[in-house]
Amino acid sequence: MKISQSALRSFSLGHLEAEILQSIERLEQDRVLQRLFSKDPTLWDRFNFSESELHECLDWTDTFKRAKSALNSLQFTNSECSTVVLIGMGGSSLAAQVYDSVCRTNQELEVFSSTSPGALLKFLEKDDFDYNNFQLIVSSKSGSTIETISIAETLYEVQLSNRLSQKQFCVITDESQSHLREWAEAKGFRIFNSNRYVPGRYSALSILGLVPAAMLGCDIDRIFETCETLAIELASNGTEHYHVASVLAAALSVLSDTAGGEIVLEVPCQLIPLARWIEQLVAESLGKNGRGVLPVIKITPHSGKQIDVVAKSQGQHSSIYSTNINDEADLAETFLTWQTATVAAGWLMGINPFNQPDVEESKVLVRDALKGTGKFESGTPSNIHAHDFAIHPTDDSVKACVSAMTEFQDSNFFSIMAFVEPTNEIERALYLLSEALSQLVNRTVVYNFGPQYLHSTGQFHKGGPKTGTYLILTADHPADLQVSGQTYSFGELSDIQAAIDADLLKTTGQEVYRLKLVEDSRACVDLLAQEIKARVENQSKPCI
Repeated sequence: MKISQSALRSFSLGHLEAEILQSIERLEQDRVLQRLFSKDPTLWDRFNFSESELHECLDWTDTFKRAKSALNSLQFTNSECSTVVLIGMGGSSLAAQVYDSVCRTNQELEVFSSTSPGALLKFLEKDDFDYNNFQLIVSSKSGSTIETISIAETLYEVQLSNRLSQKQFCVITDESQSHLREWAEAKGFRIFNSNRYVPGRYSALSILGLVPAAMLGCDIDRIFETCETLAIELASNGTEHYHVASVLAAALSVLSDTAGGEIVLEVPCQLIPLARWIEQLVAESLGKNGRGVLPVIKITPHSGKQIDVVAKSQGQHSSIYSTNINDEADLAETFLTWQTATVAAGWLMGINPFNQPDVEESKVLVRDALKGTGKFESGTPSNIHAHDFAIHPTDDSVKACVSAMTEFQDSNFFSIMAFVEPTNEIERALYLLSEALSQLVNRTVVYNFGPQYLHSTGQFHKGGPKTGTYLILTADHPADLQVSGQTYSFGELSDIQAAIDADLLKTTGQEVYRLKLVEDSRACVDLLAQEIKARVENQSKPCI
């Protein structure tokens, strides 16, 4: 198998070569990629899918074609707005952030995917917005996403109802009647119908991803042209993109059968949104039935737009491929190639890459808890240890917390999930904390913000291999905000989501630490990192 170096800077299968080549042979024998793009339902016969599940298996491959006709009615030009505000979770927001990071024009994108009251209050307190050049997008495929609905209705009622015209509101959801659709229809907002059979993480090239891209000034025609060409190439044995998708699919499948298998995404800061998009796609699609691959994002110092993909297992690293992401065509290729590879990996693994049972369970438990009808007991099963700490920026509570974390080593990775205001400053602090902790425990450490991760890696954490240790960070809410029309606040919603996820993780038998960051969240995270760094330095001192 020869990979063209005009498309790839490097290509290597390393220590996984034999297993990857065997998996590629399986894909070729059953013509999996070709049958995906010919929408052959018999490819999935062994899964005994229902009719609706078969639609999910097929419709993502050409969703960009249906999006093209719908976007012709957008009637939108770049000069009409300077600020695009997007409210959405998971696949409803991640793709838009990727488009913005690579194809940024004069528009400013602000995304709300957090229930932390701090972020919303900062937005409400801004007085420098030009509301005449403002567009709000509310995006939820199901139309029932509690975070999206809560944020949208609250922002509308508190600040936007008397400042924006109806044409400045846009709602993206599927055709089924839902709370979001009823709300949008009652307000007279413009509604775009997404395809109910295309899961959010496969929607970057659908209405869900392309409406924000168009409003941000991306070259939509070039995306369509690239997708049409690429779909043919992916289905044609021997093309460069066919080989790349096959290798990625095989690598993901092989890693899922390897203890501690990881797919490492090495990116510069500018491409972190793309890495987050891939993280969701891989974790939510393949992390189930006790299997899966841990996506790891590693920030590189170079300033270009290059992504390096590395397979890691058994302490060894193999560089799979590298490519540059410079424009809309590169993004279209990346989106469709990774989606194809992930679906093909699910086929190789014998799992459904389109469902997310543990994500759905978490959503139901949160809704029930908010209604006061929850059946899930927030507590600790007798056979599982719980670790609860309150971290203050001015005392020694951090020492006990770090000591406890270092005592438990029976895991392949640590995951930090922060239910705090997602600012650039706190993200940098979390990244530095994860780097320091990785050195101390000699394990991979990943991090993400809650509740956003609940719609992505949350599936892997609860449905994948039970080999993680989890640090769930929550924060004080010195200033809170009531959710419009509800009896609870955003602070209470955030705390309930964190508590329920901690309980669900504990029932899987994995180790969970709950850290309450008191007063100043950033100072607490910095203090944790400092304590960990001090211990690393102490360990490295020679004995005299």
